[in-house]
Amino acid sequence: MGPPKIVQLDGHEIKATKVEHLDPRRTVYRFRLEPNSYRHIIPESATSVIIKQLKDDREEKFEDEQTAYTKLKDLQGGVIPEFYGQGYYDGLPALVLSDIPGITLEDLTRSNEEVPENLIKSYLEDVFDKLSKYQAFYLDQKLDNFILCGDREHGYSKVMAVDLENVEIPSQLRPWHWSINQEGPRSLMEEFKYRRNPKSESIPLEMWKVGQDKGASHQHLQLISTYYSAYKEGSKGVTMDFPTRPPSSQESLQRYYIGKDIGSVPKPAVVLDVAIIKRHCASMLDAVKSLDVGFRAHVKTHKTPQIARLQVGEDKSIPANFVISTLLEGETLLPFFKELRATGRKVNVLYGIPLVPSQVPRLAALARELGEGSISVMIDHPDQVQYLTEFRELAGHAVSVFLKVDSGYHRAGLPPSMLNKGGLIEKVTERERKGELILLGVYSHNSLSYGGDTPEEVMGFLVQEITGCREALRKNKDLFTLPGGKGRELVVSVGATPQVVVVKKLLEEEGQLNEEAKRLKSLLHEKDVDGELSVKVELHAGVYPVLDMQQLGTNIHPTADADKEVGISVVAEVCSVYNDAERSKPEALVAAGSLALGREPCKSYPGWGVVGDWRREKGSSRLIVDRISQEHAIVAWEGGDGSTIPLKVGQTVRIYPNHACVTGAIRPRTDPIVRVRTGCWACRRRKKKCDEAKPICGGCVRNKLTCQWPTIIPGQPKANNISFMPEEDGHHDRQSNEDGPPRHTSVNRETSSSIESRSTSPSSPEEILRESNSPEDTSRESPASGPLISMDLAPTPAISSSQALGTSASVSNLLPRSLSMFPGHGPDSYQLLSHYLATTADCMANGSTPINPFLVQIVPLAFSSDLLLQLVLTQSAAHRAFRCHKESDEVAQKHYTSALQLFRKGVTDFIDGKESNPLMLTVGALVMCFTETAKGDMNGTIFDHLTAANSLLIRLLSQSDTAVPKDLKDFVIEYYTYTAAVSMISVDARVSTQLFLNFDLEQRARQLLQSEYVGNLCGCWLELLLLIPCIFDLGRQWMMHDGRPAMPTADDIAMFSSLQVQIMRWTPYASVSPEVFLAGRIFQQAMLLYLYTALGGFSRAENGMYQGLIETAITEAMTYLGQLSGTARINSGLCWPIAVVGSCLTNAEHQDSLRRRLTVMVNTFGLGNMQRTLLILEHMWQMPLDETGPWNICRAMQRNQIWISFA
Repeated sequence: MGPPKIVQLDGHEIKATKVEHLDPRRTVYRFRLEPNSYRHIIPESATSVIIKQLKDDREEKFEDEQTAYTKLKDLQGGVIPEFYGQGYYDGLPALVLSDIPGITLEDLTRSNEEVPENLIKSYLEDVFDKLSKYQAFYLDQKLDNFILCGDREHGYSKVMAVDLENVEIPSQLRPWHWSINQEGPRSLMEEFKYRRNPKSESIPLEMWKVGQDKGASHQHLQLISTYYSAYKEGSKGVTMDFPTRPPSSQESLQRYYIGKDIGSVPKPAVVLDVAIIKRHCASMLDAVKSLDVGFRAHVKTHKTPQIARLQVGEDKSIPANFVISTLLEGETLLPFFKELRATGRKVNVLYGIPLVPSQVPRLAALARELGEGSISVMIDHPDQVQYLTEFRELAGHAVSVFLKVDSGYHRAGLPPSMLNKGGLIEKVTERERKGELILLGVYSHNSLSYGGDTPEEVMGFLVQEITGCREALRKNKDLFTLPGGKGRELVVSVGATPQVVVVKKLLEEEGQLNEEAKRLKSLLHEKDVDGELSVKVELHAGVYPVLDMQQLGTNIHPTADADKEVGISVVAEVCSVYNDAERSKPEALVAAGSLALGREPCKSYPGWGVVGDWRREKGSSRLIVDRISQEHAIVAWEGGDGSTIPLKVGQTVRIYPNHACVTGAIRPRTDPIVRVRTGCWACRRRKKKCDEAKPICGGCVRNKLTCQWPTIIPGQPKANNISFMPEEDGHHDRQSNEDGPPRHTSVNRETSSSIESRSTSPSSPEEILRESNSPEDTSRESPASGPLISMDLAPTPAISSSQALGTSASVSNLLPRSLSMFPGHGPDSYQLLSHYLATTADCMANGSTPINPFLVQIVPLAFSSDLLLQLVLTQSAAHRAFRCHKESDEVAQKHYTSALQLFRKGVTDFIDGKESNPLMLTVGALVMCFTETAKGDMNGTIFDHLTAANSLLIRLLSQSDTAVPKDLKDFVIEYYTYTAAVSMISVDARVSTQLFLNFDLEQRARQLLQSEYVGNLCGCWLELLLLIPCIFDLGRQWMMHDGRPAMPTADDIAMFSSLQVQIMRWTPYASVSPEVFLAGRIFQQAMLLYLYTALGGFSRAENGMYQGLIETAITEAMTYLGQLSGTARINSGLCWPIAVVGSCLTNAEHQDSLRRRLTVMVNTFGLGNMQRTLLILEHMWQMPLDETGPWNICRAMQRNQIWISFA
C-alpha cells in the first residue's frame, strides 16, 4: 500500500493518480494530479504539484519556509516555486508548491549533458540578485536546491531556488548579510566545477553552509608567511636584492625600505600613509579635548607603537588609555607603554573582550611590568569575578574593571535592565571593598553605526549607547553606593569609529547644530545620574587613524575620496589585462586576493576594494575589486560596462580595503616559524613553541601547566635521543644535566617500600618503564617522589651485513637467529598459536586487502622474538577466553605476565645500548593494545600501551628502510595511527589536551595517502582518521567549560568549514570492495557527526544549532549500516563510527538496530571491545538528551568507571 493520494487544501480534496516519494531523507512528494479533477487554486495547466510535509520536530523550519514564500510572493513562479497554500497530507500539515520542470544542479554534475558554465552562473546571479532586492538571504546553498529549468530539447531558460526553510529575511540588516548572496553564485559554481571534475582545484571554505555565528562577520584567514628573494627592476637594469625574509628589527627595516619607491617593494604589501594618519589622529585629539570628554584608543587595526603614539599625543597631563583585542598586541606594545609610564604619564590598557581564565596569567604579567592601575578588564558574567582575585594574587595589585553593557549590537555584554545578572554588581562591589578590584564604570561598543548613512543617523546610535549605559547605572544606583552612603563617579566608555568621528561636527557654531547634534552634545556633558551617582563619558575608537571603505560608506567624512581619506592601502601588481573582448566586460587580474584584502563586503558598493587613482589614468567611474580569490582578484569598472581598463601588465596599483582591521591583521610574519624539539613536554604535546626557559618555561607559566623536561646527554646528537612521556602528575627534578656527568638513564621512582608492597606484577609498559632502573642507578635518583622516566640513548650502532642482506630489505633481514618451534613451550602454546592463525588474526584484520599483516608481518617477527611470541600467545589466549565467556583465564594471564617481564628486559637492553633497533618493542606495545581490545579491558590499560608505543615509534621511523622494511614500517604506522586516532574520543576534550597522534607521526601517516593506501585497520579511510586530532583540538577550544560554551570565533568557523569540506569531499577509492566502500561511507558520516556535535556542546533542543545536519548524518549512517551485513569482516574496524552514531541516537528503533548489530558482531568475532561498545552505548541511551553525543562518551566512561578504546 503506497502513500495516500489525497491532499487537503483549504478544505478541498486534491486527488492524484500517482504519488512519488522524491527523497527518503525528506517528507517531499510529487503528486501526479488526476486529470479533469477539482484543482481549487492550482492552475488547470499543472499536471503535478509538490507536497512538502511537516517533518518531526521541524515545526519552526516549516513555519519559516511558509513565511518566506509569503514575503517573497512577487518572486513566485520566476525565482522560487508557486505557493498554493498550506494543506494537510496524511494527517500532517504540508506545503503545496508548483512542480518545477528541469534538473537540479547536483544531478547535472552527474549527467553527460553539457550546459555552458557561464550560462548557469548568469542564471544563479539573477536568482541571488532578485533575492537581495527583497533582502532575503539564502543560507542553504547546495546544488540540489537549485533547479535548471527547461530541457535539452527546448533549451534552458533560468535557474530557480527551492527549499526555502533556511532563507533569512532579517528585520535589521547587518553588513555581513549582503555577502551571503554575493558569494552564492561563485561558491555554487566552484562546487559545481569540482563535482564535475573532482581533480580540479579545491573549492573555497563554505562559510555559509554551516549556519555559523552571524556575529563573526568575516573570514579570518590563516596567516601565511611570505618570503622574498630578489627583485629586479628590469627596465632600468637595476638589481635590488631583498633579504630571504623581511628583517625584524626597526633599524634593519629602515635600511631595508627607506629611500625605495613604493612600486619597488615586495608585493603585495600594506602601505600606511603617515600624513593621513597624523591628520586623523590630531583632529581626533583636538575634538575630545575641546569637548572635554575622555578618550581610549584601540590599537587592533595597526598594532604598532608608532601609530599608538600618534593616537594618544604628547600631552602628559592627559591619560594614555588603550584597548587591545589580543594579549599579543599588549605584549608587543609593552616597551612603548613602559616608556609612557617612565615619563610620569598615566597608562591604562583595557583587554577588549570579557575575561577568560587562560589569559589571566599573561594579563597579570603585563600588570607587573606596568604597575598598579595599568590594566583593565571587562566582565559581563558573575562567574568571571573569581578570575579577578587570581589576577590580584599574580599581579600583586588589583585590576580595574568595566561592566560590559549590550546597547543593541548583541556581541557581548548585558542589557541595561539586566546588568546585575546573578548578583554581578554585588559581587563586584564586595570584592572592591576587599581591595581585590577597582570598579571604573561601564563599557559599550555598538557597531550598528557602521550601517548609518548620514551624520544624524550615526549620532543617534551614539545617543542610544550613552542613554543605555546611563539607564543601566540608574536602575542599579543603590548597588554602586560607596560605604557610608558616599556617591561616586563612574566612567561611561562608549563608541565605535563612526560615532566618535562624528563628534567633530559638534565643534561647529551652536547655531549650525541640528537637534540631534544638540542632544548629543548635551548628553556628553550630563554628569548627574539621580543624585548620588555621576558619570564621565569616555569615547573609544580604533580604525579612525586609517579609515577604510566601510567608514567612507557612512558619509560622515569631509570627502568620500579614498585617496585623500584612507590611510591604508595594498600595493599589488597587475598580472594580466582583458580588454579585447575575451570576456563579457573589460577586466584585469591583480596579484592580491583575500589573504591581502580580506573578504568583507561594503554596503556602499558591490566590491571587495577600490583601486585608487595613484599613477594611472582615470576613468568615468571607479575601478573596483569585482571578484576575489585567495591569492588574486579581478578588477573591473564599478558600473560593469565601462571602456577598456587603463592598466598595463606589471603595473603597480594601490587598492583601498573595505575593512582596515582585517587587512592590518593579514600581514606576513617577520620571523620564521621554528619547530623546537628540545622544549618541555607540555609545549611538545600542545604543539607550541617553547622558549626553553628553565626551570619553568614561559608557556607553562602563562597556562599554569606542569613543566617537565627530557634529560639531554651532553655532546650527544639530539636525533639519537628518545624520551618517554612522563606522567602528568607528580613532582620531579627540573634541573638541567648540562653540567653533570653523562647519563644514559634518569629515573624518578616510587620508594622501594611502595614497590615492595605491590602484590601483583606491573600491568603495563608504562609501569615497566618506571621500574626498569637497575640497583646501581640508585645513586643517581632524584629526591622527588613522583614517578618519571626520561631515557636518553647512546648513538645507534651501524647495521651489520647480517642485519641487512642485499639492497632490498624484508622481514627475514630482521631475524637475528634461526627459527625454532617453541623451545621450552608446552602443548597449550601450540593450541594458542593454532587459534591465532585460524581465528584471532582474521578477527583483528578487517579484510580490506587480501594480505593479512597480522599473519605475514607479525608471525615471522614472533618466531624471532620471545617478547612478540609471548604477546601473540597472550592475544590468542585472551581472544579465546572471551569467546568462551571467561572473564579471566589463567593461561592468558601467565603468558601476559611473561610478556611484561620480557618487555622490561627489552627496555633495559634498549637503554643500555645492547639493542639498537626498537622494532620488537614498538610492535610489542602495539600488539598489547590489541590484546586489550580482544579481552575487552575496561581499565584504560590500552592508553598506557599507546603512550609507550609513541616514543618507540618515533625512534623506529628514524631508521632507514634497510633496517626496517617499508611494508612493515607502513603497517606499523597504520597500526599506531588507527589505534591512536580512534582512542582520542575516550579523552575528555574539556579538561585534557592529550593528543595520542602527534604532528610528526601524523605527517608520516599522510605520506601513505599519496599511494592511495588501503590497510587492514584503516581501510580506505585513513585520510578521515587523520582529521580526528584537528576536530578534537577544535572541540576542546569550544568546550573548555561546563555550562554555556562561548560562541566560536571567526577562526573557529573557518577551521570548522575547512574540516567540513574535507570530510564531505572525501570518497572511497574506486578499487575497494563494496563492503570497504560502505564502511568508508559509515566512517564519513560518523566524522561529520563528531564535527557537528563539537559546536559549542551537543544539544537536542528543538531549534538546536546544526540539528538538521546532525539528523541527516544519522540517517545516512544508519542507511549504510543497514546495507552492510553484521557478519562481514569489515565490522571489526567499525566500533568507533558505531559508537559515534549510537551516542547521538534518540530513536528507540535505531537504538535497537545498533543493539542487534553489535550482538551479532560479538557472536561473530568474539572481540571484547565490541561488547564494551554496546555496554557504553546502553549507559548513554539512559542519559538525558543534553548529555548525549560523542563528546560525552568520555563522561559516560567516567560516570560508570568504564575506560575503553574503540580500536
